[in-house]
Amino acid sequence: VTWDDNLYPYELLYLTGRKGLSLNTHQFSMLSQHLKMGGTLLVDAPSEATELIQSIQSLAQTLQTPLKSLKESRRDHPLRIKPFLFSALPMVDKTRLQLLSGGGIILSIGNLAASWGLDEEMMRSRPEVRTAQELGVNILHFAWKRRQMLDLQSV
Repeated sequence: VTWDDNLYPYELLYLTGRKGLSLNTHQFSMLSQHLKMGGTLLVDAPSEATELIQSIQSLAQTLQTPLKSLKESRRDHPLRIKPFLFSALPMVDKTRLQLLSGGGIILSIGNLAASWGLDEEMMRSRPEVRTAQELGVNILHFAWKRRQMLDLQSV
């Protein structure tokens, strides 16, 4: 995906890295429009990627949709219950994953994708991998449902 493309066909944009996100005016406008039209931005940040984490929190504030921890959200928040039920978020490299969301932005702190991917040392247990994958499915379901709901509101 490039910033010159129409982002509407993409329900979910995925971003990872360590450096802070810096958007020019055009990119900010495109992302803002994407979120208003029901798109979702998933940012998967390693715990030590403070630049990226802070830039995403700042972006959310600028968009007037501050990020809220899943712990602080309603118990029936879709990311917690659909289609898989979570009473606690998965552990990634012995650290509990943090999930923040607001206005179509999901910030995963703890490098979620690393836990559902290939483990070269074969140290992750099957339940750890499966739990991370199930959370990934909940995120995909959330993005799909968010787009669907906002599309219905615009009709």
